[in-house]
Amino acid sequence: MGKGVQPEYGNSLIGDISQFRIWSKQWSEEELQRQECTDADVISWDERHWKSDCSPPNDHHLKCNWSWYKVKMNVLYQYVGGMYSVTFLRNATEQWLKSVFPSNVSISDTYVTPSYACRQVNNSAVLNGQQRQESHYSTSIGFTCYLVKLTVKVEPAADVGLVQAEITAKLSFPFASDFLNAQPDPESILVLSADSYPAVTDRPSTVNTVSSSDKADIFFRVNLVLGITGFHSDPLLFIKTWVKEKLIYSSTMKALNFLISGTAASNLVLYNGPLAPIEQQKQYICNFHVQEDYLYSVSEVQTYIENTLNVLFSNESITLQTVSLKTKHIEPSDCLEERTSTIYGKYFWARTFPQDIQTMRCQDPPQENAYRLCKLEISTDTTKWAKADMTNCNPRVTIPQIENVTVTTENAGEVVETIQDLVNEQLSNSSQLSPDDLTTVVGKLSEVVDVGSNSELGANIVTIVADILISSTDVTTISNVVLNLTSKMGDTLDFHGTAETIAAPSVALSLCNVETQGFSGLTFGVSSLSTNLKPQVGLYINQ
Repeated sequence: MGKGVQPEYGNSLIGDISQFRIWSKQWSEEELQRQECTDADVISWDERHWKSDCSPPNDHHLKCNWSWYKVKMNVLYQYVGGMYSVTFLRNATEQWLKSVFPSNVSISDTYVTPSYACRQVNNSAVLNGQQRQESHYSTSIGFTCYLVKLTVKVEPAADVGLVQAEITAKLSFPFASDFLNAQPDPESILVLSADSYPAVTDRPSTVNTVSSSDKADIFFRVNLVLGITGFHSDPLLFIKTWVKEKLIYSSTMKALNFLISGTAASNLVLYNGPLAPIEQQKQYICNFHVQEDYLYSVSEVQTYIENTLNVLFSNESITLQTVSLKTKHIEPSDCLEERTSTIYGKYFWARTFPQDIQTMRCQDPPQENAYRLCKLEISTDTTKWAKADMTNCNPRVTIPQIENVTVTTENAGEVVETIQDLVNEQLSNSSQLSPDDLTTVVGKLSEVVDVGSNSELGANIVTIVADILISSTDVTTISNVVLNLTSKMGDTLDFHGTAETIAAPSVALSLCNVETQGFSGLTFGVSSLSTNLKPQVGLYINQ
């Protein structure tokens, strides 16, 4: 009441309640006003979420016209000829839904994934379809449970209650065709009014929220050693493209997070598979992840990967062959919910599946979206939040405003991230920083270095300096300050090991730990082919 909560003591609440909903994200007051007709993803205004000894009365005065809906249901599919791909099932499901929905109802974002939540159904409803199939095919009939999710748009907008009742009724009957039969579980059908579908190109357009019934893809790490004979202008791109094209035919899996490196040319050792004639060939170590839609078992996916990539490829200019191949099933955890404070405002990122992208409304402008990937790291096979894509959002902080920020060891990392975002934002709209902004940025970075820094913090600072140097910003007036900044980093940077090199385009900082006893000098070399590339540093300690 009045933006506050008034506690009610006792065992019962006296009065009426309507449209009580709880969302998994925080809405601003303006955003909440736009949710007048939409349902929530945690607790919705649905009878299945409420217990009562009496039936709730219908109030025909409480009508709300809306166009967008999210539909979720469990479906028992009956098909011929073993396993169909997810792509086939999705296309078949869309054809089924288009055939039962009226012309003013359109569907999008159809999603089909295996589920274990289907109840036993009366299969006599699809018997006629089965008999038609057996007249055309001699293969066996299979039954599999799937979770189906989709977005529905109703034009013109209609009352939410009527739309929910009509969609539920049309989806409660079985569907039969010559190739596929579908038996929905009527009790699992859930139709919720949803936030209006954002108009975004080449980006995910829905908010991904984890629940027990949502998808859970399976992941694999693949360690592949390939031998290449012949010439290609970009062998790393060729290998990446070749792997992706080989695996894409499954329709249920994709290769991602590639890490490829080359070794010196050598004579290849024979491998269990077809090989080209032995000659001088260069080996490439290719590590990557495979994401599969959980249509098949772990062993089936591993067998498919091994059979698909253990081949010989050859054309007029290049021959590629597998030297060794290892696959490992990995189980990365979700990215946990996280609150971030950025120059674009404060954001709450909900728990998200690996390699899924979470979507949030920008605080300014509210009609645009921000995106953040739950990134699966190839180096560790673990997940971490990637840097949020705030391209569509406007900053709510400016460079002059950071001058009054006091830097401490606790907030040093956040200060550097803020400076990096502000510099990137400024240089994306202008070719240079103003003299005042430049002085503020370098001065605040010096304060960060004064309180101490580690390798990650040092790398971010070097990147900021590099971005400024390769821009059109005039740094002559503070060149000594920049040199002092890098010198202080060398004195205060905390790193592990004998040596550490931090490089960014046009800038490199190398540090080493030496034993004073026996130290007789330092030999180093630096090569830089372009201002847009990181310099290569060679460092040798003479002892």
